Amino acid sequence: MPATGQPLKVATFNVNGIRSRLPHLLACSARFAVQIRVPDWAAQASLSVNGEPQAGVAVAGGYARLEREWQAGDEITLQLPMAPRLHHQVNQNIQESRAPDGSPVRQVVLHQAYVGVSRGPLVYATPLIDGYKTEETVRLEQDAVHDGLSEGPAGVVGGRSVFLHACGREPLELVPYYRAGGRQDGSWRLTWLSVAPDSESTWELYDDLKQ
Repeated sequence: MPATGQPLKVATFNVNGIRSRLPHLLACSARFAVQIRVPDWAAQASLSVNGEPQAGVAVAGGYARLEREWQAGDEITLQLPMAPRLHHQVNQNIQESRAPDGSPVRQVVLHQAYVGVSRGPLVYATPLIDGYKTEETVRLEQDAVHDGLSEGPAGVVGGRSVFLHACGREPLELVPYYRAGGRQDGSWRLTWLSVAPDSESTWELYDDLKQ
């Protein structure tokens, strides 16, 4: 440990992947800085010392720095909310050529949009869908609340489910990848779902990805 040369004992534990506590067991008081990594998926992360919130410290994708006079029994609590997120990707092929007058021509010859779901550090996938399938296509509403995602009940061993509310079908259940089974016994797990390219809203949704 800086300044005193005394060892700093840190104990950690997690509750449903949301909270970590780091109790500092010091033989004597000392002033030093502690830096804690905050994952980029934890947009609403919060940090407290001995129950007192530390505003503006826990920034997603960075390090929370705490410098103070530490005492024996001080405790740092970091909360990492695991909200489900919808990720967008596009598989696109643009053909470039020149017109008879020599001017450049760019034409989209392939454009397939995909969505994937994560929750905190967990990648989500579909379990068996309509029998044996290697692909699944969904139609999404552009203005869906919370990207059309909702969470299943808490307390599920291995991580709660996330439901994708697509148009024209029952909500599609997704579970943490490791819970979705493997490519065996006629099952298949999908992490990326094709988006139906049959409406203007779908194309507008991915305009920024086409640039």
